[in-house]
Amino acid sequence: MVFVGDEGTFEPSGASRRHGIESEFRYDILPWLSYDLDLSSTWARFINGDRVPLAPRFLAFTGITARHNSGVQARLQMRHIGRRYGIEDGSIMTPSSTIFDLFLKYVWKRYEFFIQFQNLANTKYRAAEHVFESRTPSEVTGGLPGRLDSHFTPGDPFTVKGGVTIHLW
Repeated sequence: MVFVGDEGTFEPSGASRRHGIESEFRYDILPWLSYDLDLSSTWARFINGDRVPLAPRFLAFTGITARHNSGVQARLQMRHIGRRYGIEDGSIMTPSSTIFDLFLKYVWKRYEFFIQFQNLANTKYRAAEHVFESRTPSEVTGGLPGRLDSHFTPGDPFTVKGGVTIHLW
């Protein structure tokens, strides 16, 4: 599926080949402290040799989690997405991003109380991105050709969320 900017939809595209390596690592450092790491590196091309737009090339997700017998838990994690090709010929690349989050949780009987600190460093990043031809209002009425450009949704800034989960069973 490939994004069609003029219509704001996705349409089927040609066949592709995707190759890559994925790894998952989990390690209990101490009975109360654990570490995890997920990595993937992939290569995606259409059968005709063109690149698959926005196909992830490198992803990393890692974190360290601490748990206390009192029910208190904490997790510091990192999310990384590497640069991707924006269009088939590879002439436009998307920027990479690395985001850090902190999760705090207290578990008591059937209840979980949590608070999340997302994007700790207030990093500017692109949550979603597509490359397509666009025109300003004057270009549309004047019949001028559009300009191939990157269009994106900014990622959330530093955000604090909290909540309660109640387990019924």
